Amino acid sequence: MVVRPMFDKLIVTIVTLLTVVHLGMAQTAMPKTIITSVNGKTTYPVILHANSHDSVIVSFDLLEPDMRYIRASITPLTLDLKPSRMTEIEFLQSFNRADVSNIENSQSTVTTYTHYQFILSNENLLPTISGNYRLDFVDDDQMSDTILSLPFYVSESNATFFPALSSATDQSFNHGQRQLSLQCNIDKSINNLNSDNIFLAVFIDGQPVSSNIHPTRLDGNQVIFEHQPELIFNNGNIWRRFDITDSYYPGHGISIIQQTPDGNHRFLIEKDIPRVDSQYQTDGTLHGGFIIDSHIGIPETNADYCDVVFTLDIPFMPTTPVAIRGEFTRYLPGGVLPMTFDSISNKYKAISNLKQGVYNYQYLVGNSLKPDSIEGNFNETPLHYDLLLYYTSPTVRYPRIIGHHSFIYNGN
Repeated sequence: MVVRPMFDKLIVTIVTLLTVVHLGMAQTAMPKTIITSVNGKTTYPVILHANSHDSVIVSFDLLEPDMRYIRASITPLTLDLKPSRMTEIEFLQSFNRADVSNIENSQSTVTTYTHYQFILSNENLLPTISGNYRLDFVDDDQMSDTILSLPFYVSESNATFFPALSSATDQSFNHGQRQLSLQCNIDKSINNLNSDNIFLAVFIDGQPVSSNIHPTRLDGNQVIFEHQPELIFNNGNIWRRFDITDSYYPGHGISIIQQTPDGNHRFLIEKDIPRVDSQYQTDGTLHGGFIIDSHIGIPETNADYCDVVFTLDIPFMPTTPVAIRGEFTRYLPGGVLPMTFDSISNKYKAISNLKQGVYNYQYLVGNSLKPDSIEGNFNETPLHYDLLLYYTSPTVRYPRIIGHHSFIYNGN
């Protein structure tokens, strides 16, 4: 196995890119409820197929009544997700600018907001070649203010994937881990394959977990990944879930609904405890995501915003960070919602202002912010895997993504 140092910071860079870029704090509202969907299916990471009719819808809210003139543009990225030196004519057939024209104000809500929706398609900024990209949304009246930046990926269809997962890993047997083995058959049009110019990136439930895995061996145009520590992943536990669809009756995971002085609602999640020593319990999973919903009108503009209070009952750890992760935290700094210890209740607490709907979340602990010590690892946990196969060539100015494979595995 060959691991290239130039890729070592790729995962960190992905997390950094997911953070909302916010340059004008006084002028620019922070976007909320950022949703990405490909061909009508909500998903992350955003992965398109080159030369296809794929389309991406990006939607978000700004908590302000006035509509902004926002434009979108894309930037090609290098292997380590830095802006590349490619010219627009190399990756676009259109102008690198498109207006966000689908804009609506909220209706009959306590919190006033404006809902924005943008479609990335063949007619609108869709790249013509594979690789890593970034989609930027900028306030057209204040060009220095980037409202939102998010990475996306365009893949070719030049690789066929044959993945296998096993709970019998090189480190343990049926102990809450899975080991990935992968065979990829590469199209013969791609020449000069070697262990230096091809590598694998892995996302699990939308989180980047490995990005610099080179093949164990090659047999012609057949690439094999197996028996590598980077291919062993903890399973985690089923995502926790809460439902704040109804403003008057507590949904799943909610203990109390309080009305605030401004007429809005505050949802108190039932006190959470560690699950590491508990039995595995099956529950519906959104793989870390969320669904916006309300009982009145159209969710995009009729769902209201409300405070959600999280409570985790664990002892105080003065030097150990504690945080919450879910799709709703992806664009916060560091991709998490930090928790603080409340000395009155002797519990960790956090508050997040969220739009009505159903949400997944989990708790993270430690300097590396891992869920293992709170959530546990179980063989039965269903997980969504996304695999990206990269190929580099000295004759091509961009990192090609020659194949993508997505699947869900639940231990069976």
